[in-house]
Amino acid sequence: MRTDKKFIESIRFQGGTYHLLSYHQQRVNRTFQQFFPEKSPLNLEEILPALSYDDRCKVRVVYGENTLDVAYALYQPRPIHSIQLVTHDAIAYGYKYADRDELTSIFQQRKQCDDIIIVKNDQVTDSYYANIALFDGLEWITPESCLLPGVKRQSLIDQHILRKKKVTIRDLQQFQSISLINAMLDLGEIQLPISKIHF
Repeated sequence: MRTDKKFIESIRFQGGTYHLLSYHQQRVNRTFQQFFPEKSPLNLEEILPALSYDDRCKVRVVYGENTLDVAYALYQPRPIHSIQLVTHDAIAYGYKYADRDELTSIFQQRKQCDDIIIVKNDQVTDSYYANIALFDGLEWITPESCLLPGVKRQSLIDQHILRKKKVTIRDLQQFQSISLINAMLDLGEIQLPISKIHF
């Protein structure tokens, strides 16, 4: 299978180390197996730059069948104060494509809000750049219907900090708060009350 598609890994470097690197490598391996089966996967440890920052850096690896680009910059989370629910039943983003045009088109429907939650077939999925975690007062839940299983999400599931569960639009009112999580964002770092979700 030949493809011109490009893919991306956004990897966190902080305190002298790359975070969740084995999870990123697993996703790269799955992507190569699906799209470039005749090629050996990139070895992230070999291609990532040697950095020495204490502050949080975002290292962006863009790769394709015959392309590779690595760049990095200091990272500052974008403030999120409100979230708009947007329904899109046809969206598919099971691999971390560099082309995010469809997601960006959905993001533009956020009205006056800072971010979105995409609803697919009545199931809650992801925000524009992150998986979501929902707190019910006792435990953190992540929708089993996420679009892209993120590395931070999987790490938290493996640590039994997050539990996967079916979450519909109607279920959202059962929760107290929502947190956005991805490779760059820790659980609770961007956390809003459920009342900040606009239906």
